[in-house]
Amino acid sequence: ALLSHFLLFDVTGDVRPPAGTVGGSVLFAVSINPPPGSLQFVAWNFGGTNILTFLSGSNIRIHPMYTLRVDFNSSTGSLELKKLTVKDTGKYTVSIQPTGTSDQPQKSVDLTVYEKISDATISGLTDELIAGNSSLNLSCQASAGSISNRLWLKDGQSLSPSNRVTFTADNSSMNIKKVEKDDAGQYKCSLSNPISTATAERDVVVNYGPESVTVQGEKTVKINTKVVLQCSASSVPPAGFMWTFNETLTNVKTDTFIIEKANYNDSGNYTCVASNAVTGLKSTSVHTLVSNGGLSGGAIAAIVIVLLLVFAAVGAGIFTMKKKK
Repeated sequence: ALLSHFLLFDVTGDVRPPAGTVGGSVLFAVSINPPPGSLQFVAWNFGGTNILTFLSGSNIRIHPMYTLRVDFNSSTGSLELKKLTVKDTGKYTVSIQPTGTSDQPQKSVDLTVYEKISDATISGLTDELIAGNSSLNLSCQASAGSISNRLWLKDGQSLSPSNRVTFTADNSSMNIKKVEKDDAGQYKCSLSNPISTATAERDVVVNYGPESVTVQGEKTVKINTKVVLQCSASSVPPAGFMWTFNETLTNVKTDTFIIEKANYNDSGNYTCVASNAVTGLKSTSVHTLVSNGGLSGGAIAAIVIVLLLVFAAVGAGIFTMKKKK
């Protein structure tokens, strides 16, 4: 039969215990030094149960529970145990008497049978996480299998305990207190035992911001030229935008404020207001724009008034001079 695992049983003490797999087989391979010509007696026991007894010249006696589960080699005393279950975990003892001797040495070996791990899952992430406010709780389990070790990773790097990161005693769950934006990423748990490994992954999003709000664009522009102000912010989810001009709300609701043809009336403070619908936070950046390259409407009006006053004064002077004559 094809064996999935081998167990070397050396009566003289050379023992290599294996790990068995549920449904698989193991071989307890016996060697005796010096090698005997034949064996007179062999008995295999598991706990308080006699699995098999061999006596030269007699039929092999096999316990009913093991009738279809064992193969015995009467020349070496080796025993193959098949159709393993977790209940087969424990200590196995063989007693051997070589032919022509009265010695009956014994040797024991421990066998552990593992069930393959399957269907690993990460649970626990139900609410939206907000940086500086929320805590992250994740648990890792499998639908089947004997779990010997659990390992947590973030973005491929092993996670270790810290003042914010804690684990349960068996590493089945982890907690991060007051998540930060850098806690976002892919979390992975690896479940393993000596015969199998299973993994589960979970993408974690941490909502934050808006922060680092900036406005890019010219600060001084010529009259009748196009002006483009671009606002940006670091935010998850992406920030929403609105603009004010000289503290008056405008109709612009995007990250870009465009003036097709600038005039003097467009000079002033443009404030980009970035907001995050999840965190409920807002942040602003002010951009001052100055238009030049000609006279403003106010300046022209002032000049016209001055000129009218001058003309009026000159006209009055001429009228007075004529009257005196």
